[in-house]
Amino acid sequence: MKYKVMQTTSEKIKNKIKRGKRGKLYFISDFSKYGDSKTVSRILLQLSKSNFVVRLLRGVYFYPYIDKELGLLLCSWETVAEEIAKRKNMHLAQTAPYAQNKLGLSTQVPCNVVYLTDGKSRTIYDLKGRRVIRFIHTAPINFKYKSEFVQLIVFALDDFGEDSFNRYIKNGYEFNRVKTALLAQVTKEIVFSDLQYAPVWIQNVIKSFYD
Repeated sequence: MKYKVMQTTSEKIKNKIKRGKRGKLYFISDFSKYGDSKTVSRILLQLSKSNFVVRLLRGVYFYPYIDKELGLLLCSWETVAEEIAKRKNMHLAQTAPYAQNKLGLSTQVPCNVVYLTDGKSRTIYDLKGRRVIRFIHTAPINFKYKSEFVQLIVFALDDFGEDSFNRYIKNGYEFNRVKTALLAQVTKEIVFSDLQYAPVWIQNVIKSFYD
């Protein structure tokens, strides 16, 4: 007669994590069927002390990648922010500084992870009390774009302002490269559909690409 070996709560949680792929984020709520939040939190904290998982934030743990030479490899705060947004059913959009940098219109690299959202404004701190993620509530119209590329251009130009754009950006090599990429990657139909959400002066700038 075979006897089923009963697993402890700690073993159940550890096995669930093992069954998932490395690089996955876990929240205390993911283990609610194994016990109350205090019990699960205590077990995850113990597992983090042995580096089985890494505690990133209060209630948020990461099953790390392991490199033979570099050891534990962690995920980015951007990944954490995107996972939080997914669980909270929030939409995210990039801020103007990020858009400008990504499009090559600015060399300034944003030092903080900041997103626009249709959810509540919220600041998230790491275990040492440092601000690592910030969500800023913005108008729903900013999430109506079909093309993320068009969205990035609108956000970037709107932040520069019409006067600065005409004086410093319009005739530069970097902006010409953005124009070429837009024409190659996004259909005219989608571009013109998205332009209804942009300021009029930006609409005129982008429409001029097709003259």
